[in-house]
Amino acid sequence: MIMRIVAVLLGAYLLGALPVGYLIVKWTKGVELTRLGSGHTGGTNALRVAGALAGGLTVVFDFAKGLAAVVLAERYAAGVPGEAWVLSLAGLLTVVGHNYSVFLKFNGGVGTMTSLGAGVALMFSGTLAAWGLGFALIILTRYASLGSLSIAAALPVACLIGAAVGAWPYQYLAFAVGAGVLSIYALRANIARLLRGTERKVGQRA
Repeated sequence: MIMRIVAVLLGAYLLGALPVGYLIVKWTKGVELTRLGSGHTGGTNALRVAGALAGGLTVVFDFAKGLAAVVLAERYAAGVPGEAWVLSLAGLLTVVGHNYSVFLKFNGGVGTMTSLGAGVALMFSGTLAAWGLGFALIILTRYASLGSLSIAAALPVACLIGAAVGAWPYQYLAFAVGAGVLSIYALRANIARLLRGTERKVGQRA
């Protein structure tokens, strides 16, 4: 039983660690995404460095990583003691893997899309609410980092409200809070640029 839990959590980390954006940009443009733009491996930096197709594919696959990790955890951890904790930690470790990939010497992305993928599997309506807020801010301001920060802040609030009404277990707060903290920490340079007024907007090339 313990080995199954360990395998599920390790698998979640490794799935998240797959450097999709890095590989797409490397294959299509022959450059290293971690050395250009913000250095992050997510869709926003892939868009700036390699264009719309690379950015779009990165967004889709980063989202799919988070979704798949939790779906697989639900299948293989079904019935284990503390199942809700295992699922919550599987979602969180997928984001950890994305942000600190063992395949990129522990570099990576911000984790927004991977968090949304895991969040959709864990708490669909709460994640959609957080995503809606973030998407609206990106449309209004064209700052992807501001949208990511709003999602990081809104996801724990949505999770807490849902847990209070019995929509999902309180254990999922570990995922929501942890993913939010990881995202905010990864965006610390972006926060400084936002405060200085030098942050690049969506569509500006690196």
